[in-house]
Amino acid sequence: MNKFIPNSFQVPNVLVDEYITKLSSHSFKLLLFIIRKTKGWQKTKDTIPTTQFAKALGLKKTRHVYPYIAELEALNLIKVHKNLGKTNQYSLGKNFDKPVTKKGSTQTGTSDEKGQYPVTKMGSGTSDEKGHSSKDINKTTINKHMFLNFWERYKGSKREPKTEYTAFIKMHDDWEEILPKFEDVILDNSIDEDYIPKLKNYLLNREWESAKRIKIPQWWETKQGMVDKGKEYGLKELDFRHFQQFRAAVRKEAKEHGEAVA
Repeated sequence: MNKFIPNSFQVPNVLVDEYITKLSSHSFKLLLFIIRKTKGWQKTKDTIPTTQFAKALGLKKTRHVYPYIAELEALNLIKVHKNLGKTNQYSLGKNFDKPVTKKGSTQTGTSDEKGQYPVTKMGSGTSDEKGHSSKDINKTTINKHMFLNFWERYKGSKREPKTEYTAFIKMHDDWEEILPKFEDVILDNSIDEDYIPKLKNYLLNREWESAKRIKIPQWWETKQGMVDKGKEYGLKELDFRHFQQFRAAVRKEAKEHGEAVA
């Protein structure tokens, strides 16, 4: 008797046994979606536009996806591969099939790779030893992670991440609404660092509000994007007489695999 269910993909037991109670519902859905797009197609990583994530989660705006991506990334359940001008690629992190340790943290320990911020502590219940809920702790970790990403991109004079983060949340009452906006702000790093405002001044003056935003073209909007997507499905431009035929074949294949194509 065949033990495997056809048209299915495998999920590590630990995700259902442990992480299902630790992650927010949207983050758990997002993780399953990424597993489907990678392991489900025998890929190590896949190019996934945020529009697909938003559609999978039932969200109207793509910017609302970023906190859930950050939550999974902070716990090393996924890894985001960024390349300016191209859609992000996603792979599974080193913790996605590892259990939560008995001490209440993931197997990467209690601090992140830069040692700046603590990684979410995950106990056996819904709250930690100080009475903070897992949801609250996860949200704090996500916020710090988003700020750290922006801090790393900023090339002007800046203080330690923790100092800048603490000052930032004291500056603005709406700081939680501001954080996701940092994701697609264009920072002009081509000018001399001496002429770039100090980070604390940039934040105080809300300069991100007048900054240009990154508009990353979708894969179907560029020839190279179409060629790269074709490779994912084993389609080569040289196998077609005209590029339009190749383009139509790639779009058809992508739609059959559940990808959103405009």
